[in-house]
Amino acid sequence: TMPTPESLVALALFVLANLAAASSGAFFRPGEWYAALAKPPWTPPNWAFPVVWSILFVLNAVAGWLVWMTAGAG
Repeated sequence: TMPTPESLVALALFVLANLAAASSGAFFRPGEWYAALAKPPWTPPNWAFPVVWSILFVLNAVAGWLVWMTAGAG
């Protein structure tokens, strides 16, 4: 079935809530201590972290919305 306009508003709210939580990473960035750590060679590059975490938070929002819809709240 197609989502209703109300459920799409709920999805937007789930995404906004998750991205608000994710934005804490912009305020509490790792400092020089992280750069100085001895990391294994397979450590992802620094640019990958915000990309991957953003995707994870959006997917988390969609998963929460799907649970909310399945529970009959939508």
